[in-house]
Amino acid sequence: MTEIPEEMWEDVVGAFRSVTIVTVEGRAFLPSPSVEPQAPVETNKVNLRVVHEGYEAAFKVRKGIKFLKIMESFALRLGKCFDDYYFCYDGSVLSPEDTPASKNMENGDQIDVLRRQIRGKPVIYIFSPSPIEASVKLSLAPQWDFSAIYPVVPIEKPIGQAHHQEITWRIRAQPNGSEGPQALGSTEGSVEAFNPNATILNDDNSVVLPVSEVTPYLDRALHALGLHTEARTSFITYWLPSILKHKNIAFRFVPQASYEQAAPLTVSPTPDIVSRVFMVFQGVSDEEVPQWTKATAKVEEDVSFWEDVVGIDRN
Repeated sequence: MTEIPEEMWEDVVGAFRSVTIVTVEGRAFLPSPSVEPQAPVETNKVNLRVVHEGYEAAFKVRKGIKFLKIMESFALRLGKCFDDYYFCYDGSVLSPEDTPASKNMENGDQIDVLRRQIRGKPVIYIFSPSPIEASVKLSLAPQWDFSAIYPVVPIEKPIGQAHHQEITWRIRAQPNGSEGPQALGSTEGSVEAFNPNATILNDDNSVVLPVSEVTPYLDRALHALGLHTEARTSFITYWLPSILKHKNIAFRFVPQASYEQAAPLTVSPTPDIVSRVFMVFQGVSDEEVPQWTKATAKVEEDVSFWEDVVGIDRN
């Protein structure tokens, strides 16, 4: 038992669970009438908000807990596997091994949950009205890494730049295509951190249509974006197995200016026309289709509107 001087009472009273009052020489040591004992502050725990497409869940967790536990718990509430999603805080993707303490999280902080995206097979086609030698350089933001390259060239790591990997080819462009980087292997890494326009699909920026109608629609849209027959065929056949896993598909093309921020492409001499096509898509169940009224109606529009979305300048 410790005697607490009256002048220190207000500073320490909140830390006690209980107080014993004793009388010494007829005087009772009582707290000031204006001060009430307070519950102790739990400094080792934090209250977090986890948000996904309008659904929000509150978590009160230890600061040292790994996010794997939070991810699994949240996915269970959605009835999904947590591997289908990625969790972001303050613009960065959270690792399952991260903790609230390692991210300096405070009460009320929000974690955003987004669908994980599949990616692969970027391809470069270069055409010239007459034979010409050209240099082609492709860079990647820190969230991406090259996994395979063809034709094989060294991967450079520039110092002091925003992009951490780059590759360069010397090619000879022909009227019927280039003799050089016809195809690149898929890139691997935290593609979820590539976030042009948040890579979110919603009723305003997407089209939704049954899987049976996807192939002809895509062919028309890609043609409007300037892709030749072989490029359109390669694009569609590569993604068709993933598309066929669903009843309906919501998709959109990302503005190439946004894509350029994550994967800058430099061609010298500078081309007259550049068309970079990056598509984001997801499955939509029959029950969810009524939630996409604008996106389903947009299918009836002329596909040429995608030229303005992507930013194709044919003039």
